[in-house]
Amino acid sequence: MKVLSLFPSLMHMYAVKEFAKIKDKLIQFAYQEKEKDPKGKVISGLGGWQSNDHYANYANPISSTINIILGNMLTNTKIFKVNKKLVVSGMWININRPGDSNTKHIHASCDLSGILWIKQPNKGGNIQFESPHAFSHYNQANAYTSDFLQSYCNGPAMEIVPLEGNILIFPSSTYHMVLPNCSKEDRISASFNMEISLE
Repeated sequence: MKVLSLFPSLMHMYAVKEFAKIKDKLIQFAYQEKEKDPKGKVISGLGGWQSNDHYANYANPISSTINIILGNMLTNTKIFKVNKKLVVSGMWININRPGDSNTKHIHASCDLSGILWIKQPNKGGNIQFESPHAFSHYNQANAYTSDFLQSYCNGPAMEIVPLEGNILIFPSSTYHMVLPNCSKEDRISASFNMEISLE
């Protein structure tokens, strides 16, 4: 039997080169920003701290790191048409303390979203994506074995284990959540939204 997987949700994972050299600088920057604005902004966080989404507006260690990856993605991977441009419309910092999580949500008014994992302790909280077909394919998904669904990255929801120093880019319309931080350390990440436009 041949199984075809049609119309998948495309996601991209990129490793930041020599991340160990800049990790401490990014962590220090995140905590400095939290000290400047301890209240932050509450959107999807269940506990924890989220900054305002203004870090794409000026040069800083986090935006510089993300922009390098996005530039390489456009010029070196050959997966986007030459006349397409990714415009970062928002960028913010997340710090989840032990026990903190992020509720299920989407990122409206943009095309793609991404996350850079800056500090990801063991058991710091996986990111879980809900299938866009979770309702319409409910009975079908429950008819298959878990092993079969996992082999095709299918099912009502799928978890991705965050990798420190990596960036994940995904469709903004995909519902996702961050599971509780079950470690004894802070989990630090930076998130961003992008619009696809013509150059």
